[in-house]
Amino acid sequence: MHAIETDPQAGLVATTFYGELHLDERCVALDKVVDVVKRTVVSRLLIDLSLARIAPDGLGAANRLANRLTRDEVLVACRIAYVGRPTQEDPAVQVLATAKGFAGGRFSDRGQAMDWLRAQA
Repeated sequence: MHAIETDPQAGLVATTFYGELHLDERCVALDKVVDVVKRTVVSRLLIDLSLARIAPDGLGAANRLANRLTRDEVLVACRIAYVGRPTQEDPAVQVLATAKGFAGGRFSDRGQAMDWLRAQA
């Protein structure tokens, strides 16, 4: 389950995930976010995983998400900050996306993530 909020004044789209989170749902949410970015020209994305439990979906699914983060021209043009506890990290996605050039920020606090996104104006 997820919720997407847009703040055009801040140039921000925030996606918050809840409950058990599979990679397929993350991709569905990214589709919606990409549509919002195209309509609003927002360039900062906050992805909040702090209320979710990352489900183990396997290396193939992790690779698909990593490819999406690093090859989708809309997402590549955005600044992306992830919020979550260290135990919520998805190491397969993290390693694969980083190896493919993903340079988003990772934070344990939503306020820190917002500050980082604002500093990247």
